[in-house]
Amino acid sequence: MGLSLPGITLAQLRLRWGGDLKVALVSQDDGRLALEGYVERFETGGVNGRLLLSFDTSAQAAAAAQWRDAVPGVPQPSGARQHALGEPAIQELGAAALLGVSYIPQARLDAATVQARFGPPAARLAEGERLQHWLYPTLGLAVLMDSQGRNVLQYVAPADFEARLAAPLKALRPPA
Repeated sequence: MGLSLPGITLAQLRLRWGGDLKVALVSQDDGRLALEGYVERFETGGVNGRLLLSFDTSAQAAAAAQWRDAVPGVPQPSGARQHALGEPAIQELGAAALLGVSYIPQARLDAATVQARFGPPAARLAEGERLQHWLYPTLGLAVLMDSQGRNVLQYVAPADFEARLAAPLKALRPPA
């Protein structure tokens, strides 16, 4: 995808995608605040899809909180509030580093296609009968295989894989 994790910044991605990159702060009821970017149309490997980008705002936490308070939030089905950011906010938060990428392909990827592209997963975590998470720690990749819906490919730096992807997925599993 041509994205460095971590490394590339919001400002650099804004130069790459311009107005196609929509940026928002997402505030949770518990006070957590996330800076996210969204690209509606993105092609990689001949497959069209959408990108959801997550950024590290730890160095800009105070500025992010000020923008959250200054920009009205739109309630989301999850209970969170989404605060769409304009150019002044994006410029102020521009040094935020990209931490993770979620790619939602338009085409449904079957198991054979995923395995042909990435090889066999290091682990598979089932979530009910419908969902499976295929884990590729050395690639920093988790692939959501949904037998009835869309796939989601989540990327992080391989060094962040356990903390950012594997541990949260394992926490969703009921105790044995």
